[in-house]
Amino acid sequence: ERIQCRHLEPATPGSLAGAGCSLCTTGAAYRSGRHRTWLRIGPGGGGYVLSRVVNSFDDERSITILKTCRQAMGVEAKLILVQRVLPDRAESSRIAQTVYAIDLQMMVTTGGRERTVTEHRELLAAAGFQITRIVRTQSEMSVVECVPV
Repeated sequence: ERIQCRHLEPATPGSLAGAGCSLCTTGAAYRSGRHRTWLRIGPGGGGYVLSRVVNSFDDERSITILKTCRQAMGVEAKLILVQRVLPDRAESSRIAQTVYAIDLQMMVTTGGRERTVTEHRELLAAAGFQITRIVRTQSEMSVVECVPV
């Protein structure tokens, strides 16, 4: 199944100021290093992909971003998160240890954090989503597929 990704349109903060963009007005914009990327989320996409975004923010801002996506989505669209997902129970694998170390770094540098499977379910439910599956990769990243509810 191919997902069409025409939902994200790069924009500058000035071009969003008068548009009433909820990402802009809530101050929830994705920050990568010293750069801030502003996105306008347009309606009608078959799939919406957020890669390493919600781990950069606390729960409140993450829910704001996810709700903005949810408002733009149709009933048949899917949300795909590419995130590190902590196991609900501590593990000693090399990948798990890497994710725990990154989690500490995220808390200190951005105020965000990595989340467990249960925490992802709760966060996504608060924004109007249900997880349909989580696909672990050979790296520390997982693909989290969600649908609107």
